[in-house]
Amino acid sequence: MRDHAAANPDQYHGSRDLSEELEALSEGLSSPAQRLEHGLHGPVAFLVIPLFAFCNTSLLIDFSLLSQLTDPLALGIVGGLLLGKPVGIVLLSYVAVKCGWASLPLGVSWRQLVGVGVLAGIGFTMSIFVTLLAFEGQSVRQNEAKIAILVSSLTAGILGYALLRKNSTPTD
Repeated sequence: MRDHAAANPDQYHGSRDLSEELEALSEGLSSPAQRLEHGLHGPVAFLVIPLFAFCNTSLLIDFSLLSQLTDPLALGIVGGLLLGKPVGIVLLSYVAVKCGWASLPLGVSWRQLVGVGVLAGIGFTMSIFVTLLAFEGQSVRQNEAKIAILVSSLTAGILGYALLRKNSTPTD
């Protein structure tokens, strides 16, 4: 199946140039507070919030817990985050496109969609929350689940990044 960028690459690059020009113009019109907010977005989104989420897990880093990654609970979590989420996202997207309910966005390939599906496995914060509710009062099970979530999320982030980096088209 052809993606939209391959069908009309000039339109894709033209709209991208226009988007970049509009962004540059809007930066010149923004207030100092807006520029500060924009400048802090990256460090907050990629450092502060993940660090905050990690600190709220109450996970004691005990490397002996890594041996528990072969237990059924841990394997289920790893399978759900690293396989279940990407398969579900890609499969539902494929069905939606085939049925005509949706189309891939301009410039997006199926390989990139797989990369995004893998990134969805980062579900760190909500997974920890569900773990705390599901295994209330069972600290051993909570810690086993937390280490599986941590390893899966880290793996999903690295693998998703690598897939998207490999399958993205360079700009200029």
